[in-house]
Amino acid sequence: MSVKEPCAKGTLVKGVVAEVKARLESGDLSHADLDRLLKPEDRELLTQDVLISNWYPIECYARLCECLVVGSRLGRREALLEAGRRSAQRVVAMGLYSQVDSRTEGRWEDRVGRVLVSLYPVMFNFSKWEWQAGKGPDLTSFAIVVKEAGPMPETVRLRTQGFVEYLTARAAGRSVTVTFEEPDRDTLVFRGVLSR
Repeated sequence: MSVKEPCAKGTLVKGVVAEVKARLESGDLSHADLDRLLKPEDRELLTQDVLISNWYPIECYARLCECLVVGSRLGRREALLEAGRRSAQRVVAMGLYSQVDSRTEGRWEDRVGRVLVSLYPVMFNFSKWEWQAGKGPDLTSFAIVVKEAGPMPETVRLRTQGFVEYLTARAAGRSVTVTFEEPDRDTLVFRGVLSR
């Protein structure tokens, strides 16, 4: 695999592989599901050690993520959003991004904006992220503009949307609704609106 192709970092892939294995072991996912959703090279990842420092094809990562919504009562879209929220919860629980805690001093939008625009470029070998905070003393909206995002599969975009929603809500100390726009085929925009 060439690292010039769109890839996800092994850190992301390793977590999803562990979840797929756990669902397979619990019976929530069957080998027939894997045969239907995965390619042979994806299945190989379930039998080897995924290295967190390596790059893995983004399409492979997306197919593995699809395995996690099989049988969900939430429906595919909401299940993928929820998977992104859970992923953000795990990151926060590990204490890696304490600056997103609403009790941390400083403007929440500065804290979470720095985290998000620095986190994703090391998780994907494509795309450029820009945080755009709203204006005024009572910030109630924001946007994250992702350029060169054409290779991002919908599955990954939905997980990212859930991840952004959870982290911004945690940092702001209020609920947040995040929506998605695609102004052109190479640009994604995540827009967030905070509850008042």
